[in-house]
Amino acid sequence: MGWTMTVDELAMRILSELEEAGAENVTSTMNTVMTATGDNAELDKTQSALESLIQTDLVRIAYRESNSTRLKAVSKDESASAVQAMKPFITFRSSDRLWVWDRAQPRAEILVTDLGLAKAREILEERGYQWWRQSA
Repeated sequence: MGWTMTVDELAMRILSELEEAGAENVTSTMNTVMTATGDNAELDKTQSALESLIQTDLVRIAYRESNSTRLKAVSKDESASAVQAMKPFITFRSSDRLWVWDRAQPRAEILVTDLGLAKAREILEERGYQWWRQSA
């Protein structure tokens, strides 16, 4: 069975998850906004969704500063490049059915912008918290 969620739907899920935390690492976000199966389409759609969110100024990629809990966002272009380059650092761990980041690499965080936070709140007001998990 193919993976059919649209990039727009995934982008809305990612953005809504950032509303409370403000930032979250890429793989934790992936594991929250989808039921991970290990299908490469999940990673492809995540990259496309992140690229869309970056291009519309709703998120940036950020990294933890050395020996700090502070995040440092990179520019729009650097964020887009980071998303394009992240695939080799993400693998699916079948034992617990989770996407995981290569610990040897600086972990990319998705950081919501002020514009993204406003949009996330609109989405949550319209759809509710984790609407994709609600039963009918």
